[in-house]
Amino acid sequence: MDEASRSGLAPMRPLFVAHPHDPLAWEVEDQFLLGADVLVAPVLSAGCRSRAVYLPAGRTWGEAGTGARHADGAWVQAPLR
Repeated sequence: MDEASRSGLAPMRPLFVAHPHDPLAWEVEDQFLLGADVLVAPVLSAGCRSRAVYLPAGRTWGEAGTGARHADGAWVQAPLR
């Protein structure tokens, strides 16, 4: 929230706000950033076992639960736990 109060950016923001040069970041409609560091990909269907998640270009992404690292600008299939 400190960043939001200093910059005026909303804490919840679409991917393209932080990744304007990534064309796919403009197309993904069901994911968002919470602050600068947390990518949220909600599960929208009951009974799902995994979900496709787009990792915007421009940084390396890590999974909070496992510590696994992923390349940027790629789709990953994230298992639901």
